[in-house]
Amino acid sequence: MHPRLTPILVSATLLGAACAAEPVGWEPYDPIPWVDPIIATGGMGFGQGSSYPGAAAPFGMVAVSPDTRTDGAHVDGFHNGGYWYEDHLITGFSHIHLQGTGAPDYGNVLLFPADGWSEDWKADETRVASFSHEREAASPGYYAVEFDDGIHTEIAAGQRVAIHRFHFPEGSDPTLVIDMEHALSYREWSDEELHLRRSCSIDLYPDTGLIQGATQNAGSLAGRYGGFMVYLHAEVDPPPTSWGTWDDAGTVPESTGAGGYDLGGWLGFADQPGGTTVTVRVGISYTGTENARENLWAEAAGRDLEALKAKTEDEWRRWLGRIRVWGGTDRERTIFHSALYRALLMPNLRSDADGSYLGFDSLVHHEPGDPFYSDMSLWDTYRTLHPLVNLAFPQAARDFSHSLARMAEQSGGCLPRWPCGHGDSGSMVGDPADIVLADAWLKGIDGWDVDAGFDAARLCADAPRPDSALYGGRAGIEEYLGQGWVASDATSGSVARTLEYTWADHAMARWASALGREDDASRYWTRSRYFLNLWDEESGFFRGRATDGSFEPLEEFTSTGWWDEYVEGDAWQYLWLAPQDAWRLADLMGGPEAMLDRLDEFFWLSTEEEESIWPETYYWHGNEPDLHVPYLYALLDQPGRGAPWVRWVRETRYGTGAHGVDGNDDGGTLSAWYVLSALGLYPITGTETYALGPPLFRRAEVDMLDGVLVVEATGSEHVAMGSWVSASLDGAPIEGGTLQHSDLAQGATLRFVQAGVEGLVDSERGLMP
Repeated sequence: MHPRLTPILVSATLLGAACAAEPVGWEPYDPIPWVDPIIATGGMGFGQGSSYPGAAAPFGMVAVSPDTRTDGAHVDGFHNGGYWYEDHLITGFSHIHLQGTGAPDYGNVLLFPADGWSEDWKADETRVASFSHEREAASPGYYAVEFDDGIHTEIAAGQRVAIHRFHFPEGSDPTLVIDMEHALSYREWSDEELHLRRSCSIDLYPDTGLIQGATQNAGSLAGRYGGFMVYLHAEVDPPPTSWGTWDDAGTVPESTGAGGYDLGGWLGFADQPGGTTVTVRVGISYTGTENARENLWAEAAGRDLEALKAKTEDEWRRWLGRIRVWGGTDRERTIFHSALYRALLMPNLRSDADGSYLGFDSLVHHEPGDPFYSDMSLWDTYRTLHPLVNLAFPQAARDFSHSLARMAEQSGGCLPRWPCGHGDSGSMVGDPADIVLADAWLKGIDGWDVDAGFDAARLCADAPRPDSALYGGRAGIEEYLGQGWVASDATSGSVARTLEYTWADHAMARWASALGREDDASRYWTRSRYFLNLWDEESGFFRGRATDGSFEPLEEFTSTGWWDEYVEGDAWQYLWLAPQDAWRLADLMGGPEAMLDRLDEFFWLSTEEEESIWPETYYWHGNEPDLHVPYLYALLDQPGRGAPWVRWVRETRYGTGAHGVDGNDDGGTLSAWYVLSALGLYPITGTETYALGPPLFRRAEVDMLDGVLVVEATGSEHVAMGSWVSASLDGAPIEGGTLQHSDLAQGATLRFVQAGVEGLVDSERGLMP
């Protein structure tokens, strides 16, 4: 369940307590203690955060985390990140994970410390150890836990490597299990595919303590294109005293190698006085075991666990330190820094230390100094995560943009929709990569092949996907181009697709203009207004429209139903999906004041909706089409009227603890929303526009590409509960509710004046929470 907090009324006592906790001056501080990786690892139903608490470096290849289970039925969908806070059993520590996604995938190459060898250790259902949250610890780059049987695990991670330290109590039978079959989700394998999986293997070298192996991942996302191989090279200290392997044919003690599927092995160690400590140093690669070894040697040669932990913590300090905040409460600072941390966990690095990576053409490329990234939940991340990266992490933005352009080049010309591993999962709808690349270029992110990127976007925006392209394309493109909408009687998700395409075309128009391609720009400007074609005046919503131009029968329509023309949402939630053209959207509703009144109605209905584990009917922060809606007020030049609703979302959809995010974080999307909203800025992606909202902290500093953005808030004793009064940029008053990226790009001081309030009063409903 999401963290719906008890409504807070600001009093003088609360204001004084909050102010007393604030620091004096703007002194440097260490962000690491403010990060809690446990946040967003729990939740029920559609309120799950799907995050993992394990060890990872910023945007790293390796993310080592416990995969958990509970007694009885195991629900894959509760374990999209491998770990679910409600569980009390750990089945092992696997080395790659996705952050906050809505589908289970990855979770490959699992290590499990055990008291002796047992046939039970071969299966996830029976290879379990009980634990309690009181005996686990997590921080950026580090994770530790003690099982109830006394076995203690510590893990530190680098970009491509991990170091595990297992301590077995004296009197135990120290054993390390290596499961090469484990993954977070499985699909049915055909006989032909099982034959191909004979390339999976494990090899033990007991004399030197080496482990090498290969396994295939093909989970809920990567399995859609056949998956990819994961390669392991590990070094164990001390060397083992016993060993064995298993595969689909059975278990073989003292065997040093096996191949096929249902695959793994184990190492046993001598019991030592005071207990036995086993250290395992692991390198991962997607190109081969030799590169896994080279990755290990490049990042962890001569380093112990403490040294790797310290190195990764320093890396996290550099990344987290690009956005600094002062003021607020301890709770708010914890939520903020933890959100920023989660926003830096995905996309994931795919390149080896020497620059090798597996491309979208299934070939190994070698590009030293030019890292390749994948795992982009673009339908989600285009709205918040990528704009945040463009704002504060320009080098990463350049790398992500260049990676997308290379994906198109390697796969026949079109951009992917949800790149996972070295292929496109094709998940969700729209053409979000177009918006991501346009946003990067419009905000000054260069150093990547922008012309190739634009040509790839144009290829599938203007015509059906060519036969030469492996991925991408817009479903219903023929109808969209010919009629001005995706037809409901020809293509599912017709409203969602049309609205997403018009946002993408709006971004393409601005991008084309910036590149001097005015003929392209003119074409896309025209198409960017196609959302108008789905407005049903009779119902007052965007609705499915058939090939002949007729709307779906009104007598069968309810505004709160999940109809086929919407994707993961209802008519209320898709009512607002044109933030790139908010004034035209207002015209549809009868003008700006009519739209503002309807926004008020939408949010009041949202506050009255009872909490549940199911999707919400009105404002649904746990799903992406709604994320910009509190900022539509600012886009209509009424930021003060929208400020209470921004505060309401921040206070009721985020918290500390395992239930601290209101749904799948989706690759850092919800986390990035919080970070941006705490800064008082919300990006309208694919444009240079930021909508303004009430900042959370007394002062924030953001290291941008060419300067430092300073955000200051004055007036209220407790800014987080302040009401909008005015804003200025470098001393000049801001008229309206928006700024342009060019206003901030060279560094600027954005100052907000707010006033303390006890809530927003409605004549019929009373006080807003």
